Amino acid sequence: MLKRRHEIVIVAVVLFSIFGGKAQAHYPTDFSAPLKRIAFGSCNKQNLPQTIWPAITRSAPDLWVWMGDNVYADATELAKIEATYAVLLANPSYSAFRAATPIVGTWDDHDYGVNDGGKDFALKDDSQQLLLRFLDEPLESSRWRQRGVYTTTSFGPPGKRVQLFLLDERYFRDQPGKTSDILGDEQWAWLGKELAASDAQLKLLVSGTQVILNVPFGEVWGDYPRARARLYQLIRGLRVGGVIILSGDKHLGVIDSLGADQGVGYPLYDVTASGLTHAVTGATRVAARLLYGARVYTDKNFGSVEVDWDSNPVRVKLNIHDAEGRVVRTHGLNLDELQPQQTRL
Repeated sequence: MLKRRHEIVIVAVVLFSIFGGKAQAHYPTDFSAPLKRIAFGSCNKQNLPQTIWPAITRSAPDLWVWMGDNVYADATELAKIEATYAVLLANPSYSAFRAATPIVGTWDDHDYGVNDGGKDFALKDDSQQLLLRFLDEPLESSRWRQRGVYTTTSFGPPGKRVQLFLLDERYFRDQPGKTSDILGDEQWAWLGKELAASDAQLKLLVSGTQVILNVPFGEVWGDYPRARARLYQLIRGLRVGGVIILSGDKHLGVIDSLGADQGVGYPLYDVTASGLTHAVTGATRVAARLLYGARVYTDKNFGSVEVDWDSNPVRVKLNIHDAEGRVVRTHGLNLDELQPQQTRL
């Protein structure tokens, strides 16, 4: 398997050097400056018009976060997965965005390689290498050698620090069920250790699928009730403050929350931004509007988190933007609201 991984890396380097430009050029290089605007999105069909990238560029994000379905491969042949990344990397609109914006990310099922795929996908190790090449992951990163693409990264000085927890919800994923798991033992251990050690004021938990809601369409953490309860208990038990969830997959935008008495001991927000090239249609759009009401935005969109570190208390804005970059849904809060009840500032 190690020899096979080495061969895949070589192939990917050649392919992306042709279509994607300089290796590692778009991975963040400055981790010291505080992040004031983080943009994020998901569900990007590489063969559809890539018209949203100029709008995201105009929003001037300090960082772009891919939340999954970055391309749509849905392939059991490695060459097809490679080719889908190559199509997006060769697109002038995305290429211009990529040249100007630091990028990090994770995957979901369609870029993983199989719709609703999980731990039994035969190409998952090879596909992992291709995702990391797409993200310009530094060669010294442990993501090249570990099982799964989960990772964490921090930005900003003490007191103004943002930490991203990029989850892998595919590599270890069971079939849905009451006692089924999403993250796997290795990733759960990692997540608990990293949350406990974090000194970040804002912790963004990046999930390919929605965590809070039990929607009647698509994949959600609600299909894995024990795993979701375990996630809430982990955050609550460690008394970790400042957590906000960013999620994708649903082809709609919505800002949802869970009350302090229902989840982690303070309001837990789940900001869904999806999709970049396509959105819900027909009966699914109707169902989404019935489910979410005025909170939902059912056209192409991306999300952003804005942090005003200079305000007292620190203010956070959660936004959904339309395809032109206009804010169409928003929610503001004080960062100190996201603290366990007994220690709230």
